[in-house]
Amino acid sequence: VTLSHDLATMRNKVLQRTFDFLLLDLFLGDEDGLDAIPFLVRESPYTKIIVMSAFGTVELAVDAMEKGASSFVSKSKVTRIN
Repeated sequence: VTLSHDLATMRNKVLQRTFDFLLLDLFLGDEDGLDAIPFLVRESPYTKIIVMSAFGTVELAVDAMEKGASSFVSKSKVTRIN
């Protein structure tokens, strides 16, 4: 598991190694996770991109998928297991 708190760090890590999949939060502080999808598709074409957001809408899910995401997950549908 590799963690990045911003898009610049994520981009550097993607350039350094190959990932099977990537969980990408839609909102990263002042940054938009959707902006990273074209980079990820270009630089790591075999990585599955799973976009997630607590503020997901159908429009955002469609936008993410059109940009190249494999899936879109609403955090409101995720159950925490303690």
